[in-house]
Amino acid sequence: MIEFPGAFGGTVMMTFDEADQKTPDSVMIFATLEQGLLMTFNPARGWELPGGKIEAGETPLRAVIRETFEETGAVLQDIMWIAQYEVVGGKPDYLCKWVFYASVKHLGPRPAGFETTDCKLISPWPKPEQIEEDLSFSPLVRDQVYALILNRIASNTKTRSSC
Repeated sequence: MIEFPGAFGGTVMMTFDEADQKTPDSVMIFATLEQGLLMTFNPARGWELPGGKIEAGETPLRAVIRETFEETGAVLQDIMWIAQYEVVGGKPDYLCKWVFYASVKHLGPRPAGFETTDCKLISPWPKPEQIEEDLSFSPLVRDQVYALILNRIASNTKTRSSC
C-alpha cells in the first residue's frame, strides 16, 4: 500500500494488489490509441482522464465503458484493472476508485449533454512533471496517482513483451 496527500486534501492509499480490492464508488480509465493517451476536458477542473461515479446496479467495468463513451465517444477493448485508490479525509470525506487500462477500439464523436466539453489524444503521454506544472490539467491527475499508474503500466508492458 502506497500513501500520499490527496489533490483535495486527505490521504490517498493506493494498491496494485487485487486481493486488497474494496467496493468502488467510481472509476478512472487510462485509454490508449496509437500510442496516445485519451483525455477529456472538464470545465470545472481541466484536462483529466475519463471516469466517474458508478451508477446504482452498475458494475465497475460497465461504468468504465459508459463513462469513457459519454466523455469522449470512445469504444474500449482489452480493459484491464490496474489499481485501486482510496481517499480518506479529503473532499469528499471518503472515495474508493478503481483504475483501469484499455485500448480504444473506435473513437467516434463525443456525445452532447455531459459534463465534459472536449477530448483529445495526447501523444506521447505527458510526463508526470509536465502535468504537475501545467494548471490546465485537473488536480485529479496532478497528484501522485498519475505518476504511479504510468510506472505500473510501463512495467506491465515490459513484462508482457518479454514473455
